Amino acid sequence: MVLPGLLQWPVLEWAGIPNEYGDSYITLEQFLNFTFSNRDKDVSEVFHFYSKTMMLAEIFGRENVFVFPIEKLKTDPSLFVGELSKVLGVDNDIAFDLMNGKVENRRNTGNMSMYRFETKIGSLMGVPVVGNVLRHVYFERMARKLIYKFAQYEVSLSTDWEKKLADIYKDGNRKISAEFDLGLSKYQYPI
Repeated sequence: MVLPGLLQWPVLEWAGIPNEYGDSYITLEQFLNFTFSNRDKDVSEVFHFYSKTMMLAEIFGRENVFVFPIEKLKTDPSLFVGELSKVLGVDNDIAFDLMNGKVENRRNTGNMSMYRFETKIGSLMGVPVVGNVLRHVYFERMARKLIYKFAQYEVSLSTDWEKKLADIYKDGNRKISAEFDLGLSKYQYPI
């Protein structure tokens, strides 16, 4: 399985993950290894969508809880907008016109690369001649163009982790798919 656009995950201090990497990023593999080997700091519960959704159904009533897989937005935007419009009670045509052409992944791996680049050269900013060059608008523009052009990342998930995650989440995926008639198997969710 390949997860485009996710090179590294930020250190999750709120989850109790130690910041042994300084102000850097941790890889997806490091994140998974840490979180599943330290159950007291386990953030994997966030991805148990069935239990979270049923908790909301218990609080607000099953008839007031709706689930919209983001994959539906990518594969069939008009159906997604139509279902969402119906739930929200807004005009479908207006909602679709507002969204038309706006469906995109706003996470830009170039932003992450630019941040990492600026962090690495930050100490050089104090050097008189070098700092002047690095702060010059032309250098900044050139660096941005190069970084944004070549910073297209894909993160591969090892077969071992792919199987482990499928085993962990498939029961919940199957239950939520059946409960809310989501057809998650067509989006390649493990079921």
